[in-house]
Amino acid sequence: MYPITFIPLWASIVGVIAAVMLSYWVADEDNSARPLGLGAVFISLVTATCWVTGLPGWTAVVVILTTLVLFLAGMLAPDRIDDWFHYGALLVAVFGKLVAGLLPIIWGVLTGQVTVPVIVLVLLVLFAVVGFLGWRSERFRRVVGRLNPTV
Repeated sequence: MYPITFIPLWASIVGVIAAVMLSYWVADEDNSARPLGLGAVFISLVTATCWVTGLPGWTAVVVILTTLVLFLAGMLAPDRIDDWFHYGALLVAVFGKLVAGLLPIIWGVLTGQVTVPVIVLVLLVLFAVVGFLGWRSERFRRVVGRLNPTV
């Protein structure tokens, strides 16, 4: 029975936001990314079946299985790299179905079938540069440290 229509889209978005926040809270208390990976498995069940429902059913299965494989790989990986698998599982769980929905557009842009306005490309590059500089900025880290005293 795909797509699932008895859960409204707004409810699934609120549920996913709450699940991510609760997973992050537990991960922060635990000082481990494992709760994020475990939360990602359940988040992927909601996002894969309730978001972008116009896609074929196999896309939902791919998102769920990819999230599960990344979580299991993180559980079996050495401690120095296991967090990356759990973060990857969360990224796939939240954004996997959206990327699958945008894949035809992305493919069209990459192959040159769809023209992208220059202003969009300039804004993307500007956003990337400002984001990177902000991430590396000591002033930005101090501001974040003041907002979140546990950092």
